[in-house]
Amino acid sequence: MNLEEQIKALAELDGICLGEWLPENRKHFKTPYLTSYDAIIPLIQKQSYGIVANIHDILCTTNDTKYFLRNCSPTQLCEALLRATGKWKE
Repeated sequence: MNLEEQIKALAELDGICLGEWLPENRKHFKTPYLTSYDAIIPLIQKQSYGIVANIHDILCTTNDTKYFLRNCSPTQLCEALLRATGKWKE
């Protein structure tokens, strides 16, 4: 899944309507989900308990390494959220 697809899927989870995801929409879209805890943590907090539990499970089984939410990068949190909601594409 490329970065643009990830951002679009995250924005949709955040309830942001991006229309047809036209170039003019992309350049004005400023939410830095992939690089900022201030953007991704509130989005995770909006999710249901089941989704948050799935995020935790995904992070704890990634590469057989135990991750804790505070040790994950925003990019790792974004991928886990997309996987937990079924929006991740290989």
